[in-house]
Amino acid sequence: MDSIYVMDCIYEAWDGDLQHGIDGCELATTLDVGDNFAINVEKGNSEGQDFWLICCTKYLHTLKKAFKCKWGIKFEEGDEVVVRKYYQKWGDSDSSYILLKDSHVVYMYVH
Repeated sequence: MDSIYVMDCIYEAWDGDLQHGIDGCELATTLDVGDNFAINVEKGNSEGQDFWLICCTKYLHTLKKAFKCKWGIKFEEGDEVVVRKYYQKWGDSDSSYILLKDSHVVYMYVH
């Protein structure tokens, strides 16, 4: 991934604060399959990251049945979600990321 594109994503990342980006609902309605975006994360998170780079794998949709994901999060019928995969940091550079072929999909609530 081009490091300039990564920096553009960081500057436009949603952090839940409308002064610094767009809210989750607005972001979710603009995403399409293959779109890349960034989300700022809480400082001191368990991954030690400042942000996540994400690729949308299924656009905003309403779940037709309840289930529990690989990470134990319960989703209910009628929940609005976006499905995505995370890029992972690659190598020693802070601007080098890769989307691994075996990455697990992750569901993101739309709030």
